[in-house]
Amino acid sequence: MKNNEPFFGQIQLYGGKEIFSIEFKEKVKTPVNRNKIELPPYLPTHPVIIEEYANHLDAIQITDEKVGEIIVELAETGLLDNTIIFFFSDHGMRLTRHKQFLYEGGIHVPLMIADFRKEGKIEPGTNNNDLVSGIDIGPSSLALAGIEIPSYMEGQNIFDNSIEPKKYIVSTRDRCDFTIDRIRSVRSMEYKYIRNFMTDRPYTQPTYMDVDGVDFVKVMKQLYAQNKLDSIQARFFSNERPEEELYNLVEDPFELINLANDPEYSVTLTEHREILNDWIKKTDDKGQYLESEEGLKFMLGIWGKNAINIEYEPIRKKYKDFEGSLFELKNQGWRSIENE
Repeated sequence: MKNNEPFFGQIQLYGGKEIFSIEFKEKVKTPVNRNKIELPPYLPTHPVIIEEYANHLDAIQITDEKVGEIIVELAETGLLDNTIIFFFSDHGMRLTRHKQFLYEGGIHVPLMIADFRKEGKIEPGTNNNDLVSGIDIGPSSLALAGIEIPSYMEGQNIFDNSIEPKKYIVSTRDRCDFTIDRIRSVRSMEYKYIRNFMTDRPYTQPTYMDVDGVDFVKVMKQLYAQNKLDSIQARFFSNERPEEELYNLVEDPFELINLANDPEYSVTLTEHREILNDWIKKTDDKGQYLESEEGLKFMLGIWGKNAINIEYEPIRKKYKDFEGSLFELKNQGWRSIENE
């Protein structure tokens, strides 16, 4: 930055990943009372699950302190009174049904914006209850800075009152690390529609958390094997999943009651289904196409034999045309036979 020119800065905090730090427990000044943790109904009351949940809350405390330190430093350097801060998260915590999935626990993330300028356009304490997507952050920040929004940007300025608020938001999940999946959702003000394209794959197919031996993942699978989960908690561990899910978020905020097969909600289901179908066509959703061999080989190089588990042999057969001569299943993993 030269001569006090305007600048854009991005600071990536550890956030929930603070729990991976050796000094994590020492950083928490006032740990959350584990005895007062109230888990959502899709999680069992178990010491390991409670600790995972509490650790996340403790990590939020650390993040809050770090944000405060940044604000103090901006004030001490004389930059705060001409600064706008956007604070947001990339996804929910890493618990079951949260990270990497399209339930509210995974995609409903914090977004706080503070305009410290003397003639700021955002009143302190203002709440925006509209549907806001991550792609709206770019256009909105440009608008606040007085910069013209390029026509090719898909998001919209959430501070422009002449623009009608979003009626729905589409969210996506495809391959995460070596775990191949395809899920799409439509979130309207009242409902959440989810389309599972790979219904023969369980929600709990192996992920990086299995490779890392994350305690809560092992406990959840153990409790399921021992029939110690209730019907709501066990549903996520089924070998199959429905093609469509529909939830009334007002009456059912934890997304427990799938209304997709309820005749009373057939109109709502059709409406959200058509929104998703139109979005897929309009955007040429890349998730509908098979991934390149280069992309898969790259993941194979990173994860090796962890890339697929032998128990999913039926999946390999179903997609054998895609795999062709490049990969074959061997010893619970993939090996390249490209040069053989």
